[in-house]
Amino acid sequence: MNAASEILAATPIYPMIPGTVEEDEPQRSPWETIGEFRVRQVLDEALFEWRAQGSLAPHTAMTMATQLVIVCRQEPEATWCALSLLDQFHRRKVIATELFRYLTEELSQSALATV
Repeated sequence: MNAASEILAATPIYPMIPGTVEEDEPQRSPWETIGEFRVRQVLDEALFEWRAQGSLAPHTAMTMATQLVIVCRQEPEATWCALSLLDQFHRRKVIATELFRYLTEELSQSALATV
């Protein structure tokens, strides 16, 4: 495991508010919309596999991509959240450049259509 992976594994991306819920159960924070929460759930599943295996299996990556597109079409305000988190995942090498470019193009079209 390289240093970046160790740091990422040790650092919670979405810290829980102490004493509010079980740490294993994803909960929506008061400052995020339902769409943003759904985006986070999809990406958290992918991040969990990446942490466990060191990479995303192709079927997991395509499932994640499909789910993200569906969530962002149903909840357009979540698109900006998805784009932001995808950028972080790409910089941390969680997702491949090809998948990042595909999702960025797909989601950018819907994000710009809602402006």
